[in-house]
Amino acid sequence: MHSSSMWKEDLISEKVTEDNANLILSLKLSAHAPHDMLGWHYTKDGLYSVKSAYWLANQLYRDSNV
Repeated sequence: MHSSSMWKEDLISEKVTEDNANLILSLKLSAHAPHDMLGWHYTKDGLYSVKSAYWLANQLYRDSNV
């Protein structure tokens, strides 16, 4: 099991090219960083809701019909 302050090198190598993997792995990770979470930047609190998805769908529809 990996510590939250260590890269999962095998996963990175599997997902990106070797050059990009080397760049990613050269980045230092904070030992005090919070856990990753999915965020939805269309709401103030960052949480997804049906209401926020409906709002986004309406905005995209309006923008495409301008």
